[in-house]
Amino acid sequence: MRLKLDSYLRLIAGRHADSATALRAVIADYGDGWVEVDRQHPDYPRNQIAFVFTRGPGTELKKLLARIGITATPNCSCNARATAMDINEAREPGWCEAHLEEIVGWLREEAEKRGLPFVDMAGRLLVRRSIKNAKRNA
Repeated sequence: MRLKLDSYLRLIAGRHADSATALRAVIADYGDGWVEVDRQHPDYPRNQIAFVFTRGPGTELKKLLARIGITATPNCSCNARATAMDINEAREPGWCEAHLEEIVGWLREEAEKRGLPFVDMAGRLLVRRSIKNAKRNA
């Protein structure tokens, strides 16, 4: 599994008395902040339910939408989709750009549910801006 080194370090934090032990599961370091991790390695942290991502295009998109007063509600899929964007982008850099129309579709779908007007071009701009912000903050 390919992921950001800092994401893997957050994953192993507190899981091992010695973080160096968990680093043995890293099988390739690409030198650009990305590493390949062997999830089958005996030293890979096992008691983790899910990665906790605090950065990424999904998180950045939520921030941009919050600026204009649009926030997640208990019955929307916004948080799950933002997390999916963050995870997919961490696993496969460029995923959000490659799935731009799908993400814009998610925004359109949620706008329709809320009775809000939606313009695809504005949705594309928001998603691209969130990708750019995530890269800048990485």
